Amino acid sequence: MKVKKVSIGILSLAIFACANDKIPTTSPINATIKYSSSSTEVATSLPITKTQPSPTTEDSNFLPPFIQPTITPLPGVLIVETPTPIPTATPIIVYVPTNIAEISPATNPSPTITATPMPSPSPSITVINTPIPTILPTITPTIEPKPSPTITATPIPSPSPSITVINTPIPALTPVPLLVGKLVFSSGTSSTSLDREIYKMNPDGSNIIQITNNNVLDDDPVISPDGNQIVYVSYRKLNGTQGDIYLINSDGSGEKQLTTEAQNSDASWSPDGSKIAFHSTRNGLSQEVFIMNADGSNQTQLTTTPSGKWSGRPSWSPDGSKIAFSTNKDGEISIYTINIDKSKLSKIVGNDAWSPTFSPDGSKIAYYSAVSKNNQFKNQLFLVNSDGSNKIALTPNFEGYLPIWSPDGKYLAFTSTKDGNPEIYLINIESKNLTRLSKNTGLDWYVSWSRK
Repeated sequence: MKVKKVSIGILSLAIFACANDKIPTTSPINATIKYSSSSTEVATSLPITKTQPSPTTEDSNFLPPFIQPTITPLPGVLIVETPTPIPTATPIIVYVPTNIAEISPATNPSPTITATPMPSPSPSITVINTPIPTILPTITPTIEPKPSPTITATPIPSPSPSITVINTPIPALTPVPLLVGKLVFSSGTSSTSLDREIYKMNPDGSNIIQITNNNVLDDDPVISPDGNQIVYVSYRKLNGTQGDIYLINSDGSGEKQLTTEAQNSDASWSPDGSKIAFHSTRNGLSQEVFIMNADGSNQTQLTTTPSGKWSGRPSWSPDGSKIAFSTNKDGEISIYTINIDKSKLSKIVGNDAWSPTFSPDGSKIAYYSAVSKNNQFKNQLFLVNSDGSNKIALTPNFEGYLPIWSPDGKYLAFTSTKDGNPEIYLINIESKNLTRLSKNTGLDWYVSWSRK
């Protein structure tokens, strides 16, 4: 056991620190404490008990670990001595806080002691130059969001079986031409109905729009080349038995009556839209083809037909120089052409040839004719050159009548009863492919086709 002297102001405290576990945990150590002042020295005994370490060495109210003496403060210098030293004890220098301001007095009287803090000796610190590793900052990059791409799932085809390919040339496909213009036609609940109206639709049969709306029979419409106006026959005289030609805008507005005398029908626009050819019974004994201006003025007779005969269903040539028409002037129904100045009349085809129409280039004429088959007459479509040569049947296996050319000259729109009731069809002249355009439980017929 060694003595360590610790100075606290004028108070000196010598304590024996035991750092050896040979001293029992609770065994007291008998010590003699001597205190002295300037005139008196007093000795007394103080028991010191070994204790467990304090929860914290930072608290100034605790002595260092292992030594917790019970101190009765006396004036003077305190010296703690032990009569029984333990040779094997290892001394430990215990730090005692220097800022103990006051020690509470016990029963013995003691002078007032003012503690003068003494600076603690600076501990010897050995600095080891250990290089400090450079700590790189963690950089979190700023990633601007990008729009998610639209992903279209592509189905994975199933494995195909092994196929031996024979290199057969594939013929080039002919594209279907774009169909332009508008179609107009007459529609009713039946062929005997006295209430029919005029309709308009696209060449593919879509977007059907009603043009007229009244309680009479409106029939046989023809649309102008530019598609802006329509002429048609409306049966409003003599209790619906006699018709006149009317003009109306293609949107259904601006209706105007163009003829007033007798029966008038079969209107046809000139290529430039300035004139209208039509059929009239105004001569009484014969029925003739007339021409008038588009506003109904200047109505003049074109054909001269024997008494009791008729001429009608006129169609303008593309250059406007002549008109093709049907007539029975020879005893049979035939197709003739006549110049506008009446200078030339030519027979094109006979044998019951009705309703001629010039192709857009003027090289051909389409018409229909009643053909006897199995003791029945069926109307069929025919083509013939405009000079009357090379007649061919276009619909030998089904009925067709009242044809009209498409603006590009590759199709004919017409009426047929092949599916039961009269409907409008489209036929490709080269391939003979057939398309049904109208679907009505009643009647759709008298179709016309504008160029725009």
